[in-house]
Amino acid sequence: MHLGVLSALAALILKRPLGLRGAAAASSVLVLLFVLFVGPQPSLLRAGLMFGLGALALIAGLPRSTLGLLSAAFLLQLLLEPAAALSLSFILSYLALLGILVLARPVSDLAEPYLPKALSPAVGASAGAFLATAAVSAAAFGILRPAGILAGIPAAALASVLMVGALAWTVLDAL
Repeated sequence: MHLGVLSALAALILKRPLGLRGAAAASSVLVLLFVLFVGPQPSLLRAGLMFGLGALALIAGLPRSTLGLLSAAFLLQLLLEPAAALSLSFILSYLALLGILVLARPVSDLAEPYLPKALSPAVGASAGAFLATAAVSAAAFGILRPAGILAGIPAAALASVLMVGALAWTVLDAL
């Protein structure tokens, strides 16, 4: 999530002075530095690889599909670090995003008649991640907590606001 907020802000700030391709290239450098600074944990490396591959596709004028980027990042991460495939973090990270990409829309469509229209996509994404990781989570932890599907929605929104606020405070404090 940190990487997503950081890369989105960087791309937004850099788009006007550098153009779309320049912003993608510069943001990729920032993402790489962030991954190196924090340390390439499997889920962060997945996100960084996906961002970098997406930026390369944008710069080259190639089509970008999130599922294609996820697949390419998976293969590249396995090439770079084969032992990561045994990491629970690696497995859950890829499964969760796969679940969001494949299951979020159908779950959202099912939930829409019963939920406010603005809330059903968040429930779909949360449920998609939960469903895709349920078997691995149950095997690894011996329990499933489906309440997290709903509890994660305000937590994710609050975390995003707090991260943007902390980043803004850091910049203001430096000035």
